Amino acid sequence: MSWKSVLAIIAIILVAAVAVMGYQALTATKTFNGQYMTFKYPESWEVRAHNPPGDIDEHEHVMIQEKEEPIGRILAVNAYANASLEDIEANVTGSGPLEETIGDVHCITYYDDSTRLKSYIFQKNGRTFLVVCSVTYTGVAEDIIKSIKPK
Repeated sequence: MSWKSVLAIIAIILVAAVAVMGYQALTATKTFNGQYMTFKYPESWEVRAHNPPGDIDEHEHVMIQEKEEPIGRILAVNAYANASLEDIEANVTGSGPLEETIGDVHCITYYDDSTRLKSYIFQKNGRTFLVVCSVTYTGVAEDIIKSIKPK
């Protein structure tokens, strides 16, 4: 085997290794584990606020954001103990409703052009959820919706 062949094999192995590491970095996740839900979110993001359910307000609110993003570009995940889809939908603003399926989750969505926020309302295992995000984060929001596990 010539030295050119050996170099070509080494180069192919290095390119493959870099591709695998890059893919793993893009798909690496952390898990939020709360009282009403768990979900996966990107490793490069962090929980900025968490309000666990209380005696009066029976919902759990989690706000996550990219670590390097300025305040304002957020993604909020809310899980409700005793609210229906209609209860949550009555308090959402924007154009809609539209129906979308994210993975195997049927969602009612609204888009508010003035704030550039998209809202997803859905149920899993009898629990109602509201996910609200900046329109630039719809891909992350949809991955979170797919990964939510109600408690």
